[in-house]
Amino acid sequence: MTSQPNILATPSSSHARPELGPALFKKRKKSNLTLIKAKYEQVATRKTQSNNYEPELGGTKFTDSPVIELPVRTAVLSLQQDNGSLHVGTSVWPCSLVLVKFAERWAPPSPDAQNPYPNLLDFHGKRAVELGAGCGAAGMGLFLLGLTDLVLTDIPAVMPALKHNLKRNKPVLGKTLKHAIVHWNKAADQAKSLSPPYDVVVATDVVYIEETVGPLVSTMEALVKDDGVVLLGYQLRSPEAHQLFWEMCERVFVIEKVPHQDLHPDYAYEEADVFVLRKKQKGGLTQDAAPDSL
Repeated sequence: MTSQPNILATPSSSHARPELGPALFKKRKKSNLTLIKAKYEQVATRKTQSNNYEPELGGTKFTDSPVIELPVRTAVLSLQQDNGSLHVGTSVWPCSLVLVKFAERWAPPSPDAQNPYPNLLDFHGKRAVELGAGCGAAGMGLFLLGLTDLVLTDIPAVMPALKHNLKRNKPVLGKTLKHAIVHWNKAADQAKSLSPPYDVVVATDVVYIEETVGPLVSTMEALVKDDGVVLLGYQLRSPEAHQLFWEMCERVFVIEKVPHQDLHPDYAYEEADVFVLRKKQKGGLTQDAAPDSL
């Protein structure tokens, strides 16, 4: 694992669209990435046009939207999107899939004797919370990999999509996963009800609006244990939000970037990365973790 990468040197996200994993998006579903990117751009445009912008849920027309299938070991999650909504949280975004498949590759029991992440991805006995869960892909996928003490959170506008998918995948999961409403700008007030701190905080594709960056970083810091980790699936969405997010993270966390070759080979999208964030020790003293201790 690469420690303290030069995050702020990351170029603008103008790359070609990443190729989609063949096991995930069949040919008929490849247009889905175009759909959700177009939806993101629509929401982002509206955000820049109005200071009073509020994301909204445009109805629960799940049957009109593409279904994403995510294989996790012997199970298959079926994720129904609401692409009729004008809220970005009701679509499945690539980073959630990248994070789950990275964890699947290395989580115990991993067949690779040279597993560089035996402790990081051993979820036995760990408590976790997901921020910005959206349709629930990351949380449900990690649940199937052993992160069973988990609560998925998002804002009220996204809850119909999250609840819909939790119910849809109950036969695969064996239960309805815990979920809760969390506003990042009210995390301090809501923290007690969530019973922090957590061993693992999960967040994927959550950095896209500059105004939410400060509350997001504060929420991650408030919820994660001093010796816990934030598992972050990340893709550059907004240069301004990107710059501010990593500047704020560097004040609070030791940042480690998973090498691209360690991602699942079918889900190593060019634009998506996985990061591990750990709280800096008090007094500013930090030690970079050796790969075999992760």
